[in-house]
Amino acid sequence: MLTLHTHLTKCLSTGEDIRRNSERCFAGTVSCMPELDVRELPPKERHPQIMELFDSMDSGEELTLINDHDPKPLFYEMKAEKPAFNDEGYNLTQEGPERFVATFPKE
Repeated sequence: MLTLHTHLTKCLSTGEDIRRNSERCFAGTVSCMPELDVRELPPKERHPQIMELFDSMDSGEELTLINDHDPKPLFYEMKAEKPAFNDEGYNLTQEGPERFVATFPKE
């Protein structure tokens, strides 16, 4: 299982990885949001890990997901199963043929 502290979070204000600077991020001295790159995960493990991370987030946070394809099925799954998912704030950017970056905000 991946953990928020060791693998998934990036400090947005500095771009620093939490692994190197968790004290500052979790002390609130910089803005931190969860980020998950699922391109290396087996497909059957992706949605459960994404859902687990989303559930662990606080209201007002946004999950940045990096995927190798358009995560439209995940969007519909989140919309149907996660009442806290703000589908109107969802954003998707294709940065390359196998790099899709989606933002899943939590109300």
